[in-house]
Amino acid sequence: MKPQAHSRWDTGSVIRLLAVLGSVGLYLSLTQWAEHLELAFILILAGVLIGAFVGTSRFTSWESTGFAFVLGTSFVYFLGASALSIPANLLNRQFNLVLILGQGIAELIHHQPVSNTLLFLIAVMNTCWYLGYFGGFSLIRRTQPWIPIGFAGIAIVIIDLFLTSAKRSGTVSAIFFFFILLLITRIYFSRSKERWQKENILFDPEAKFDLNRFVIIASLTIILFSWTIPIAIRAFTPGTIEQLKFHAYMEKITQRWNNFFAPLNQSDDLTIYSFEDLLTIGNKAPSSEKILFTVQTDILPPSGTNYYWRARSYDSYDGNNWFNSEISHEVYSSGSQLTPIPNAGNSQPVQFSFRAGARIGIFFQGGLPGTIYQSGTEVFNPTSANEKDVIAVLPDKTIEVGSSYSADGWVVSPTISEMENSSIDYPSWITNRYLSIPSIVPERVKQLAKEITSQATNPYAKVQDITMYIRLNMHYSNSIPELPEGRDLVDWFLFDSKEGFCSQYASAEVILLRSLGIPARLVVGYAQGTFSQKGQTYTVRANDSHAWPEVYFTNLGWVVFEPTAIIPQQVFPEGIPNSDQTATTTPQVTETLPFPYTVVRTTKNQGLGINLNGTEILSWVLKIVIIILILCSVIIIFLFLRRQTRRGRFTIPALLDEWISTNGGTTPQWIKNWENSLQMQTIEKHFRIISVELKKLHQPIRISETPQEQIKRLIALIPEIASPAQNLLREYEKSIYGGQKPSLKASQKSIHEIRGISFRYHFKQIFHKRNSAKIGKTR
Repeated sequence: MKPQAHSRWDTGSVIRLLAVLGSVGLYLSLTQWAEHLELAFILILAGVLIGAFVGTSRFTSWESTGFAFVLGTSFVYFLGASALSIPANLLNRQFNLVLILGQGIAELIHHQPVSNTLLFLIAVMNTCWYLGYFGGFSLIRRTQPWIPIGFAGIAIVIIDLFLTSAKRSGTVSAIFFFFILLLITRIYFSRSKERWQKENILFDPEAKFDLNRFVIIASLTIILFSWTIPIAIRAFTPGTIEQLKFHAYMEKITQRWNNFFAPLNQSDDLTIYSFEDLLTIGNKAPSSEKILFTVQTDILPPSGTNYYWRARSYDSYDGNNWFNSEISHEVYSSGSQLTPIPNAGNSQPVQFSFRAGARIGIFFQGGLPGTIYQSGTEVFNPTSANEKDVIAVLPDKTIEVGSSYSADGWVVSPTISEMENSSIDYPSWITNRYLSIPSIVPERVKQLAKEITSQATNPYAKVQDITMYIRLNMHYSNSIPELPEGRDLVDWFLFDSKEGFCSQYASAEVILLRSLGIPARLVVGYAQGTFSQKGQTYTVRANDSHAWPEVYFTNLGWVVFEPTAIIPQQVFPEGIPNSDQTATTTPQVTETLPFPYTVVRTTKNQGLGINLNGTEILSWVLKIVIIILILCSVIIIFLFLRRQTRRGRFTIPALLDEWISTNGGTTPQWIKNWENSLQMQTIEKHFRIISVELKKLHQPIRISETPQEQIKRLIALIPEIASPAQNLLREYEKSIYGGQKPSLKASQKSIHEIRGISFRYHFKQIFHKRNSAKIGKTR
């Protein structure tokens, strides 16, 4: 079978396809979700080039698919092994690769978050290889690379879906779209040119230039509008609750991918650390040790308390997400007072100096918002004509690495007595915004809050009871199972899973307090971090990310409480005790609950329910993979060689011979013998048994010798072989010289007889030599 007429190399089209598909690999490497993603970029480029070269060959589609499987599996396997950052040789790395992949697959099967990025990397590398290979093959063989290009477009959309808004790159999408149009133009012109030449139609040589120029201008125009229109829509569409609800719905859909993408990380250089308008409670806490910022201050926090670096607060909850029911924006001038001074007797302003260790998109503050000495945008809810409920303050531009800013915060440490005597006559803006509970929260959550606080007589005592219950009855875990569909996060956390991290702890306390009529809100930012006496500096890392509840007390303002078990509890000074004060109001941290509940300490299941030791994984993964690869390789090579030989196509030794000769080398004899063997007829291969037997007898093979002369020499040495040798010679001469169809069955029978006689002859010779040697020794 001859190759199709258009199966020829087209450098221009290949370059355009490299740019189109390469943009996907480039986008992946820029995300830095995992280490060594640049290997995916390399594989997609190599796939395009190899696929294009195979497209010019005479291989069928099935043979090309088999070749892609063997070559791609080998590439991915060895590149994946080399990507392991362990001090071992290549063989040990390959073994460890199988172990890690087996563990990752087992974690997926058992609905556990994948603990290593290697499974994701291997999957991406495989996808990129086949995307590039079949793109190049389809382009050259059929000039129809649209299916791989379509999958590439889907990949870009998926990457955009999982990237933060700060990291999405419109440039990559523009490159992708731009070169697709150029590729379409190239293919269209090439086909038109072939048709014109066949029909002897004259065409203007400048037509190609004019067509490319038009496409380039049109592409740039479309890309410009594609960038401008969304920006205009975002500029004139204010943030609404409906928009946040839709975002929450999309987050629930994408959350289904969390197990597979659990180990991925964002690039330290590109990530902007901030908090969005919508806070979705995920199932994995940040674990990076990246230093985000340092804070310097001359005043330590009050005894028994810690600093919290506030970023943003939220007032509304929908069962899994936190957001703000109403948002206003206003330009903030450097040095302006953010909120009125809290009306607490022992509050004090503290100046903090923040220095960024990463790119930051929000102002962090110590204590309640006071003053920030840098301009930006104030995000708030209006409470009255002169007051604002500050949610967050955003800088005019991203705070770059190494940049600094100063901010004053009001550090409040009210006494227990002040909080006990605080009035429950809350302002209307507090009750309207910070007592709401969505209908999805089951009634048993509210009933639990009442039972926990049945012995408390004032708001502070109730807050303490709720805080201690959560601290003692919930188990802290950085990674938890996915929230079941349709379940309320707080209800599931309190009654079913009983494990979580700070977001679950804080959400539970806020909802429990609100059900008792106590105003509370969720605040996010970072915990205190690591303190250094030298320079009075706090170092805050990404894994210090934290969420906590703030409770409103009349005439005192917002007070921080800490329900998360691994964070020290807030301890307040007693103040002037009340005569009616009970033992439940003491600030001491105790392991005895002030209510009739037992302490339940759940133990996190550290295993997967299966034994994944190295020997077992090697037995059911490594051996199976190796056997499958070997069998597939042998079958594909066998079918390929047989088909190429039958159809008279170029064979591998012929291609090697041509390549060596073209480069001025000398083709080895074994390649020539291989080529001659593939070109032989079956009867010729059968007759080669005569040469083999002569070599066993140490007889030279003479090129000038006829087949009949070879038979005579063999019969002279082994007379018993005469009959089958003559029969084989008869079939050989009938086919080669007589042009008749030989009886292959008869020739195969002769071969078996020749081999049997030869074996018996050589066996007798061995014993004859031994007997002769014994006789010689006796004499």
